[in-house]
Amino acid sequence: MSHLSVNPENNDLPEARYAWLANPVGRVFNNLTIPDSAAGREELARITGAALVETAVKAGARVVTFDAKSQFYAFHNTTVAEKHPGLGERDLLAEIMAACKEHRLVCVPYVPIDADERAFVAHPEWRPHEADGTPMEDGEGWPRLCENTPFGEYMARYAGELSANYDIGGIFFDGVGLYQAPKHCYCKWCREGFRARYGVEPPVAPFADPVLRAKWIEFRADATRQILARIRTAMHAVKPGLPVMTGFSWFNWQVTQNSQFPEADLIWHEPSFLWPTASIQYLRAVGEGRPVEYYCPTTQYAPSYPITIPFEELRMRAMVAIANGGIPDFTLTGRPEVVNAVQTELAAREEWLLGATEVPFCGLAFSQRSMVRCDTEVWSEPSVFTSYGTLRALLEDKIPECYLSDAQLEAGLFDGFAVIVLANLNHVSPRAAAHLRRFVANGGGLVALHETSLYDEYGRKQDDFALADLFGVHYRGALAEFTEQKPWCGDIRRGFEKPNREKMKRLKLGDHPIVNDPAIQGVLAVEVIPPYLRGTSAEYRFPYGGEMLKVAPEDGVELALWEGLQEPGRRWPLITTRRHGKGRVVYIAANLGFVHCSHHTWPHIRKLIANSVRYAAGEAPAPFAVQGPKQLRATLFRQEKKGRVILHLLNDPAPHGLPPYTKQSWGTYFSNFDRLHEDVVPLHNLPVKLRGAFKRVYTAPDNLELPVTVRGGYSEVVVPRVDAHLMVVGEA
Repeated sequence: MSHLSVNPENNDLPEARYAWLANPVGRVFNNLTIPDSAAGREELARITGAALVETAVKAGARVVTFDAKSQFYAFHNTTVAEKHPGLGERDLLAEIMAACKEHRLVCVPYVPIDADERAFVAHPEWRPHEADGTPMEDGEGWPRLCENTPFGEYMARYAGELSANYDIGGIFFDGVGLYQAPKHCYCKWCREGFRARYGVEPPVAPFADPVLRAKWIEFRADATRQILARIRTAMHAVKPGLPVMTGFSWFNWQVTQNSQFPEADLIWHEPSFLWPTASIQYLRAVGEGRPVEYYCPTTQYAPSYPITIPFEELRMRAMVAIANGGIPDFTLTGRPEVVNAVQTELAAREEWLLGATEVPFCGLAFSQRSMVRCDTEVWSEPSVFTSYGTLRALLEDKIPECYLSDAQLEAGLFDGFAVIVLANLNHVSPRAAAHLRRFVANGGGLVALHETSLYDEYGRKQDDFALADLFGVHYRGALAEFTEQKPWCGDIRRGFEKPNREKMKRLKLGDHPIVNDPAIQGVLAVEVIPPYLRGTSAEYRFPYGGEMLKVAPEDGVELALWEGLQEPGRRWPLITTRRHGKGRVVYIAANLGFVHCSHHTWPHIRKLIANSVRYAAGEAPAPFAVQGPKQLRATLFRQEKKGRVILHLLNDPAPHGLPPYTKQSWGTYFSNFDRLHEDVVPLHNLPVKLRGAFKRVYTAPDNLELPVTVRGGYSEVVVPRVDAHLMVVGEA
């Protein structure tokens, strides 16, 4: 599938108006989900296209997204869907289009493709069905339908008609995919389609057969892709190249894989359940560099408590987006003047954002295929927590990183990467494994955590790692949750001893670059002086409380730290290293990424991850180096045509969306109030190095020239001040 270029400088764009796809400034959004109720009709009578666009203009809009059709009715004249009964002779979309033309704005209408009042009433057989054949009840009261039924063709006709009748810049489709997790649709079309393809009935949750479950997910993914392809074809039949946007759904992503991306020109996502730093980066990787639009609500999402977001918080969300290659999109439910102020800051940075691509160094691989096959929890918390925690450690330690997708792993697209991190990728396919072996043999570095490659493609645990030959270790089970030590409490005269059981592993540090770090050496679990640990020698002074595997190292494998108490005479390593060809491999027998994200943020856990990555990278020069506190995040992009590199410095002491919003974190709807940015304490005099000899280094958007010292292959500068966000630009 060929897609529109994300760079408006590229002359391949079919029409100039579609250049809005890549522009990171001026996106505004507002839902008009108005049912045909008395209050709904009253509200609709007050809403005009001119008023909507006027508010958008006040918010600094260049591109506006309003509903052409809500989950219930269309807001314009149509022969397919039903027009809202409260509109009478009015065509609200035509009003919006006229106002947009007057103000020279691009209109990209919003269309949910999973609900429609007319089809819901006329075709009850199109509704999602339970496994027992009964129609599903939807708690939100929307007239939901299954897109795998003829309703998919219905929506394709609607999209074609909308494209033909209005001068739009594209269409934003929400609700893409078969019915959302944890539900699965078992309507006639889903059942018959699966039966025709595989010759058996579809499996029913909870899924007992992992092979059938995998086939069911593949079927749903393919059906979603076909639905989008049908709609795309209908649009392009009347307007070739008209952009297709899809709303990213965490729920559907769990059960339909990445099926939206091949058909979409731009992905729009609401990160209510995701850390935007991670999700924007990952979606860019999956979308092969295509734009990612990040939804920034201007009112706080909390049940029955919609409070306007302050400027400092909204600005930080926008800067998080651009610092990770995203495009912020603001709702109009807050104060337009606040949105405009943020848009003004974005406009000042626009020159350094267009056409920018990530600079590779450390590739953090996240396999959605591995997640949906092996992490069968509805919300896939272990996989997501692992990815987030590992990324967070890399960012906090200023390691240049970007995500790698399944497609990149399968194709071996590792050009420019010095090291690859496999953060508990349970399944690694034979094809990806061959590329990884070749990458390391040729001098690349690899860091693998915990159960990476221990499962087959259907999520079944194997006897050993598929990459055991690369790791140099072999799976032998898991260490016990508790460590039995010499009895400590008791009384000799009374003849009793109390068992000494500790929910902790005590590890011994070796002499290795990974652990020769003050933040690690300074971790001391000593309880009495002289240094003893409740009956245990102080040489086992490094505490670790998480799950840890038993792995048996091969000859020649180095141990950085190990457990040696649970089975006297055996050393079970937490971290091992070895050479493979010209490269280095680090294996970590615990899920340190999960620990760093979900339990605590101990510095020694972060340092174990970061130091492992740096060791695996070997002598490969990093594209940048920054000295600053943990809260300072740094990401690097390149504008090839302008001969520039752009280092984003983000001063974010309260990263939005951590811990991730998942099933255990619905309370974070409220706890987000504790994470709002009210002010940002500036950072001063930060040493920065950019790889290469640059003729000019300056800060943007303020264009402050920085004195440059070229030394050891780097251009060295000192950045005098960073508030919320600043870019350091090097020009050749």
